[in-house]
Amino acid sequence: MNESKYVKRTFYPIGHGAFYAERFHIDDASRDYIIIFDCGCFEAAKPGVSSKDFEERIDEIINDAFAEGTIIDALFISHFHADHINGIDHLMTRCKVQKVFVPKLSLSMVVETYMYYKDIGIDSSFGLFDRIIESEGKFINDVPVIQIEASDEVSISSSVELESATEATMPSGGILTVNKIWKYIPYYVTSTNDSNLVQDLRRELASCKKILTGNLYEDSKIIKDFLESIGIEKCKRLYEKHYGKKHNCYSMTLLSKPYLCNGQCKKQCRKFGHNHMLCYAACLYMGDFDAANSANLENLKNFYTNHKCWDKIGLIQVPHHGSENNYNEELYTIPKFCMISAGKTDSYEHPDNTTLINLYQKRCVPIIVTEDAKTKQEFLIDLSTISLGDQQNLASTSNNFNFEQL
Repeated sequence: MNESKYVKRTFYPIGHGAFYAERFHIDDASRDYIIIFDCGCFEAAKPGVSSKDFEERIDEIINDAFAEGTIIDALFISHFHADHINGIDHLMTRCKVQKVFVPKLSLSMVVETYMYYKDIGIDSSFGLFDRIIESEGKFINDVPVIQIEASDEVSISSSVELESATEATMPSGGILTVNKIWKYIPYYVTSTNDSNLVQDLRRELASCKKILTGNLYEDSKIIKDFLESIGIEKCKRLYEKHYGKKHNCYSMTLLSKPYLCNGQCKKQCRKFGHNHMLCYAACLYMGDFDAANSANLENLKNFYTNHKCWDKIGLIQVPHHGSENNYNEELYTIPKFCMISAGKTDSYEHPDNTTLINLYQKRCVPIIVTEDAKTKQEFLIDLSTISLGDQQNLASTSNNFNFEQL
C-alpha cells in the first residue's frame, strides 16, 4: 500500500452503539481530513453497568482516537437515540467539529425522540436534541447543523461543497466530494405511512387541547406536555399502528465511496472461502435504518442504484446492531463484509442468531465489534489505486482538503 496516501476507516469497540470514523491521510497535506458517523453507546443495554462506566468508556475511546483540538471536518448523525449520540458532547469538547449533518426534523420525529427518552427514563432537557431544537435546528452549541431533507425520489441532486455550505438544509442526493477522490452521499427517507401517523398525532393533540403553532421548534414544549397528557403507552400505540411494535422510522444512511469506483480495486479486496473477492472501498453506514420495511429498502436501493454504486458496496454497517427486525435479504444480495456493533452481554441479545445465519447463507462475512478492544476493526484503503478522477495536488491545500463540486 502507498503509505503516504490512504483512508483509514475505523469501527470503534464501544459495544451496543455506533462510533465510526474515516481519516484521510496525505503525507504532504497540512493535516488529516476526518469524518465521523455517529458517536455513542448505551449503558441500558448492559445489565449491572452504570451510566458513568459507559461515559468513561466512550470518553476514553474518543481520547485515544483523537488528540485534543483535532479538527473533525464532518459529523453525521443517523438519528437521535442515545446509543448513537451520547458521546458527542465529549467529542465536541475535545475536538473542533466543523459541521454536523442530521436527518430533517419533523413533527413525527420530534414526538418519537421525546417519547424514546421518556420511555428509557432519561431527561432530554439540556441534552443534545433539545439544544438543536432551541437553536431552531441550526446549531449544536456553536457548531452549524445541516438537515438532510427526507426524500423518496431517486434523482441526483446538485453537489455541495462542505466549506461553502451555509443553507440550513440539504437535499437527499446532494454529494459531498473530497478533491475528486472521495464521495459522501447521505440519504434520508420517511415511510409512506408517516403522513397518516402525523394526522393521528394532530388529532390526539387536538383532543388534548394542544394547539400547534406550526413552528416545530416553538411547538416542542407543547409536544412534551402532550406526551405527559396521553402517556407513553398510548403514544407508542399510535406509532405501532403505522410501523409495528419494533420500529426505527427516522434513521439516515451515509454512503462513503471513492469518487470513481468500479468495485475491482484489487488492493482493497479480500477473498473468504467460497466468496468472490469482496471490495471494501465503498461502505454504507446505516444507523438503525428500517430495512425490513420493503418500501424503505426499495427506495434506498433505487437511490444508490441511480448513483451507479449500489452493486459496488462491499462493506456495510448492519442496521440496528444486527436485529432481525431490521433484516432484509435484499440488502445482502451481493456478498459483503457486514459490521455489527453489539455488546458482549447485550440485554437485547444482538446480533440475533437469525440475522447471522441469514448473512452466512448470503455468503456475507459478519464481523461483530463489541466493547472488547481486540474487536476494533480498521480498513486501510490505498488512495493511489482508486483515485481515478482529475485530482489536484493535495499538498497545496492550506487548512484542510477542498471539496470539489461535481
